[in-house]
Amino acid sequence: MGYCPNCGSNVHSDEVFCVTCGEKLPADLDMRNTSSGLTKKSLWLPFGSLAIMSLVFLVIWVTASHNKEAAIDYYHAASDDLLLGNYAESEIKLDRALHIHPQFDDATVLKDVAEIGSAYQSIQSESVYSHETIQQLDNYLIELEPYQGEIADQLRLSISDLIINLRLDDIELRLESTQSVPGLQAILWELEGIASPKALELTQTVKEQLSVHMSSLINNHMTNHQFNEAKQLIETGLNYLPEDDRLLSLKQTVETEQKIFEASLEERMEQAFSQYYEDQEINANDAVDLINISLNTKENGQLYIEGTIKSIATVPIYNVRIHYQLIDENDARLDEHQIYVYPEELFPNDEGQFDFTYLSDAFTDQNLEIEVTSITWLLDKAGDDNAS
Repeated sequence: MGYCPNCGSNVHSDEVFCVTCGEKLPADLDMRNTSSGLTKKSLWLPFGSLAIMSLVFLVIWVTASHNKEAAIDYYHAASDDLLLGNYAESEIKLDRALHIHPQFDDATVLKDVAEIGSAYQSIQSESVYSHETIQQLDNYLIELEPYQGEIADQLRLSISDLIINLRLDDIELRLESTQSVPGLQAILWELEGIASPKALELTQTVKEQLSVHMSSLINNHMTNHQFNEAKQLIETGLNYLPEDDRLLSLKQTVETEQKIFEASLEERMEQAFSQYYEDQEINANDAVDLINISLNTKENGQLYIEGTIKSIATVPIYNVRIHYQLIDENDARLDEHQIYVYPEELFPNDEGQFDFTYLSDAFTDQNLEIEVTSITWLLDKAGDDNAS
C-alpha cells in the first residue's frame, strides 16, 4: 500500500485516482511510497486547532459575561433591599452575586455593609437594652467609617437615631431618681451632646430642676450667713445656666447681703432700721404688697413654697425677703425661714416672685400651714432693712 502524493492518504497499487482527494496517482509506484509532511490535510490541522481554541474561549467569554450580568442584577437588587432596610435578603443576593462572580469588589464592599445592617437590625428587635448595647452600636458606626454612599449614610443615620433614643431613655430613667445638684449637672452635660428635639425638651426640664435645687441651697447658705459658699454655688450654677433669672438675681442678693452683714451686727442693723423707718415712713411701712403665697407638695413628696409680691413703693426697693414660719395643726411652730424675691430690684408697681423647696423629707405627710411673719426690703442697696 502506498500514499497519495497530493493529500497523503493511503492508496492501493491498482488505483489510478486517489479516492480521498480525487487527484490522479503517478504511474510510478515508487512515487507512491513516501508520504509528504506538508500535505493539505496536515496544513489544515493547526488552523483547526486554533478554531477549536477560539470557540472554547468564546464560550468561556460568553459564560463569564452572562455571569457578570447576573451578578450585577443581584447587586442592584441587593442595593434596593438595603435602602428598604431588608438586610438579610440583601445578604442572600450578594452571596449569589459573589458565588458567580467572586472578583466583584463592589459586591464585597456592599456585603460588609449588609452584615453590619443585619447586626444592627438584630439589636433593634431586642426588647431590653443596656449600656453594652449602646457601646456595640457605637462600634458599628466605627466599622461603617470607611464606607461611603447613600446606603452607608442611611444605615449610619438609623444607628445614630437608635443610639440617641436609647441614651435619652436612659437619661429619663436616671432623672426620675436624681435629686442632687452634681447628678443634675452630669445629666445636663450629657444632654448638651445630643442633638434632638426630645433632648432639648429634657434639657429645659433639667435646667429648671437644677435652678430650683441650687436656689434652695443658696438660700440656705445665705440664711446661715455662709456667703462665700453661696457665691461659689452661684458661679458653678451660672456655668450651666448663664441666663437663669433666679441665679442672676441671687448673685446680686448675695453681694448685697454680705456687705450688710460685714458692715454691722444684727443689733446695729435693727437700730438703723428703726431710724430709717421714722425718716421714710411711707416707703418703709407699706412698700410691699403680698399678692399670694402657697404651700404645696411636689410629686416626689418635697414641700414647695411659692408666691408673688408687688412693690407699691414710690421709689425702687431692693433685696426683698419673705420671712415665714411653718405651723402644724396644733399651732406649733415647726420652722422659721426667709426667702429672697427675684428680681433683686423692684421698681414701683413691679411684681416679684419667690419660691423655696425643702430638699429634705422632714415635713413630708404633715398637715402644715404657712404664716408670713414679716417682709423686709432695702430702700438703698447699701442701706438697712425695712419691714412690714
